[in-house]
Amino acid sequence: MSKRELLAIALIGVGVGAAHAQEVRTSTLVIDGQRDKTYSNQKISTTSGPCVRMSNSSGIDLSNLQIGPCGTDNSQQDSQGILISNSQNWRVVDSYIHVERKASGCCDTHSGIVVRNSDDGLIQGNVIGFNETNIEVASGNGRSRRIKVIGNYLLNPRGPMPRGQNLQIYGENENLLNDDIEVADNYAITDPKINTALSTAQEDSLSFGYDSNTRVLRNYVIGGQSTSGAAITFDQGMVSGDMIDNLTHQFNAGTQFTSGTGKITGNKNLVTDGVPNGAGIIVGTLGFATSPCRGITVSGNVSASTSAG
Repeated sequence: MSKRELLAIALIGVGVGAAHAQEVRTSTLVIDGQRDKTYSNQKISTTSGPCVRMSNSSGIDLSNLQIGPCGTDNSQQDSQGILISNSQNWRVVDSYIHVERKASGCCDTHSGIVVRNSDDGLIQGNVIGFNETNIEVASGNGRSRRIKVIGNYLLNPRGPMPRGQNLQIYGENENLLNDDIEVADNYAITDPKINTALSTAQEDSLSFGYDSNTRVLRNYVIGGQSTSGAAITFDQGMVSGDMIDNLTHQFNAGTQFTSGTGKITGNKNLVTDGVPNGAGIIVGTLGFATSPCRGITVSGNVSASTSAG
């Protein structure tokens, strides 16, 4: 089955189609100070500003939405698909999120879903592609807790570096850690053949830093051409986390654990032969890391290499 067919199946699987887009909106959907509301069956696109901006809210359900394109091309103006801040008990489910327009520089102005200082969130069953970073849980001068990212189809992040992740969950510093993070059963792919009109520039595919109690489980991660990026990375400032039963086929490294404590168990990694620094599993502190690796258990993993092409 081709990757294009897989994409079509994923779109059908989350119910993304014209029949579900009952309302068409061409300006930002603003959700501020709201409680226990559902927003669904809308097609939202903007030429300036994010498609959805949610703040200071709780009990919000975003479902069956078509979001994108959003904002301004080749700029650093806010053009996110969904921007969530200072909110609790929220869900983004069964939607298609594609900003498409390119950021001219870093960071997070053109990402698909951006979460800042928000708790008890669920991102599940979405197709999220063609964004600066597809999902970015950033600091926003605070921390996010109890976040679940489950069963999404993530594809072709556009960058530019240091963004370009299918998913990145990165806290502010060692005093403001994201906590209780679960990323499970996602399919993350980078392949420029999926849409040749929209360039892709992936770095690490699933990236984590300044987090604690993080669980990365049963994800399938494939593609990317960066010689510095890995399929799954625990980057600087990690306190604790586990990588368990993931399947990766990355151009460079498979699973990379550079700080904190935890387990690398049952992963299967296929990497491209002859790539500088390529490896199935990397354990070691990077030069810029602020905390060392310690107490890491590596067991039951399988790594192999394949030729490029």
